[in-house]
Amino acid sequence: MKISDLKNGMSDAVSMMRDNNFRPFLRPLLVLIVVMVAAWFLHKGTASQISDMRKKADAQAAEAENREEFLKNKSKYTKLIEQLPPNSQKSLWHPSQIISIKEKLGLSGGALTNGNEVQTTDGVFTISSIPIKGELTYEQIGRLLEAIENNPSFMRISNLKISRKPGELEKLLVTFNTNTVFVQDKDFPTLVGGKK
Repeated sequence: MKISDLKNGMSDAVSMMRDNNFRPFLRPLLVLIVVMVAAWFLHKGTASQISDMRKKADAQAAEAENREEFLKNKSKYTKLIEQLPPNSQKSLWHPSQIISIKEKLGLSGGALTNGNEVQTTDGVFTISSIPIKGELTYEQIGRLLEAIENNPSFMRISNLKISRKPGELEKLLVTFNTNTVFVQDKDFPTLVGGKK
């Protein structure tokens, strides 16, 4: 389209308005304006509906993905729970296990002493740690570590330090922490820990 054609069209429109020859076009023009306004409102409503539907679909997809991940994690937790100590005696279980192991190995008395239990919370778990120190032989250290690590309920050793006691050939100074984990009841009330 050329500029001259545009000028001619504008001059024709101006002359038609001056001569009042626009009346035959008035009705179709009004209908066109009404249709355009209705189409605009309809499009605006449809666009918002489409946007809402997309948001709902995205939310449902995210919910399905989160549910699948939750079920996988719950399955893992359920398997793990069977190896964790029972929550019912959370404050007594860990120290009593240490006492039981010491008695079973004949290490009660002054050969092995334990400090106070420290419990810290990390996510849905409560981690219990008890420091241990003693004067033991190589054989006693080996049996003790084996008894703790092979406990039917989850117990592990960390920060193990062994050094020779000055003036002793057989006795060694040993320090380490025994650790276990409890599931917090408030987060997973059905997962109480311990073998069924």
